[in-house]
Parts: sequence; C-alpha cells; structure tokens
Amino acid sequence: MSQLVAFNAELPAHIKAAAAINTDLTQGVGLGFPVVSIKGKIFTIVKGGERTIVMKPGEDDEVATSLEVVLLRANPALSKIYYEKGYEDGSVAPPDCFSNDGKKPDASVIEPVSPTCAGCPNNAWNSGRDGKGKACADARRVAIAAAGKLDEPMLLRVPPASLKPLAEYADTCNKRGAPYNSVICRVKFEREEATPKLIFSPIAFLDSARYDGVLELANSELVSQIIGLSGGGARTASAETPVDATPDKKVEKKAEPEKKAEPEKKAEPKEEKKVEKKAEPKEEKKVEKRAEPKAEELSDVKGDASLLAELNSLLGRADD
Repeated sequence: MSQLVAFNAELPAHIKAAAAINTDLTQGVGLGFPVVSIKGKIFTIVKGGERTIVMKPGEDDEVATSLEVVLLRANPALSKIYYEKGYEDGSVAPPDCFSNDGKKPDASVIEPVSPTCAGCPNNAWNSGRDGKGKACADARRVAIAAAGKLDEPMLLRVPPASLKPLAEYADTCNKRGAPYNSVICRVKFEREEATPKLIFSPIAFLDSARYDGVLELANSELVSQIIGLSGGGARTASAETPVDATPDKKVEKKAEPEKKAEPEKKAEPKEEKKVEKKAEPKEEKKVEKRAEPKAEELSDVKGDASLLAELNSLLGRADD
C-alpha cells in the first residue's frame, strides 16, 4: 500500500485538475460573505447583521476616506434592481424586481414587471423619479479583497454614477497590459459629488505569490456567488444598502418554497332542496256503481211494463 499524503501537505499533481468537482457540493448553497456599503460616503463592512465602519489604519477616531483593495473579479453583465415605491435610506425591504444578468428577472422574483429587462418600462431612460434616469437602477457586482487580506472576498456593488470611472480604470490597466486583478487599487469618493461616486486608481502590481492566490480565489465558487454568477449566490437589496448578503439573511426577494399541491377538494354535493310533499287528498270513498242492466233484462222489464199497462186499461173499462 502506497504512503498517504497529509491533507495539509502540498497538493499532489495528479489531483489538481479534479478540484472542479467540488462545485457539486456547493451549487444552490450560499457560502456567506461581507458587503461593502458606501452609503453616506462612508465605507462600512456589513456581515451577519453587524456593521463595521472602516477607520484609517492606526486611527481609532478617523473614518477612512479610501480603501486599498484588489478587484478579484466582476460580473460582465450589469445587474438591475427595482423598487416600486423607491428605495428608502436604511430600509432592508427586498426589491420588487431584480436581475443579476441584466437580461431577465431573477427566478426568485415572485411578480416580475416584465419577462425581459430589455422590454421593461422601468429599464427605459427617464422612467425614474422626476422623469430622470431609470426606475430600475444599474450596478456592477465586483468581488474585492483588502490588499492585506486577499483570502477574505467581499461584495462591492458599483452604483450607476461610478460605472464610468470603473471603466476608465479598466482602460488604464489595458494600456499597461495588466489584468485588473493583478493590481492593488485605491478606491475613494469623489469629493465634489453630493452622492457617493467612486474613483479607482492603480497603486502597485501584486507579487507572483499573491497574484497566484488571487487567480485561484477569483475562480472559486464563493466569488462566483458574490458577483451573481452562481445559483447559490446571495443578493443585496441595493447598491447603497448596507445589509447582510449572507444566504441566511437575504434582502432580495426569496424564492418562495414550492407549495405542495393540496389534494383537490371534492365538490360537496349540493344540498337538494327538499320539496315539501303536499298532503295527498284523502281518497274519497268510491260509490260503487251498480251494474247497468243487460239488454235482455231491459227487454224483460219493458215486457212487464206493457203487461201492467194492459191490465190497468182493462180495470179502467171495468169501472165504466
């Protein structure tokens, strides 16, 4: 019998290629991850219902104005999210409709506005409040990790106003011939904007060892769930909502469990209206009709009558 290799030892070459089978055990099950909120132009990390404001390194009383992270992987499609009555700051109510691929509503949406995002009136320009923007907001789901904690991926939902700066960052990386996940990126707020708008700036390249780790993590099931490319991915209520994105506390609409078909109730027989029986008239005693005399009998009676008449005639004469 050959000697076994300890699990914490270097991974044997003959099983490296087989690691993809592990997804069989994770499909449809959310693994849980933190979410980076940018509400109020403050970076807040939310997980398990707990919120932690990001402070400046080495400072306990000064809020961080920027983050140094690695953009691990992004969903190439824009996600969409719609609130019929608009999103209220601080609300954890699930959206009325949303999509992770920007093509059709998620399967968990109970009453989608439209079967496709392209044909949805809420996805049209000038459908938003006061006739501006879109009622169904666009965002890009990006998995990020702090430069010093590359094994702890988080979700950053880049809001509409920050999509162009993100595209410009990608263009900067392209000009250097560098993948965006090979670079440490500084994310900060645009000071002149009233609402949160993010700016992305390249800082430095990752070394070989850390880049290898980033590539492995970028292809993991957890990161697929974070960016909405996996069926078990958790979802967040909006690009600005600092709510938990763990699968146990989803803030998007949950797919309602399939209701077991109830046995069809047999239609109860309609209650027949009781027809009140009218009292039957009492049977009158039938008067028995006497049998009519037969013809022969009548002839006999007639004969007797003529005989009597003849006698009476004779008697009358005798009296004369």
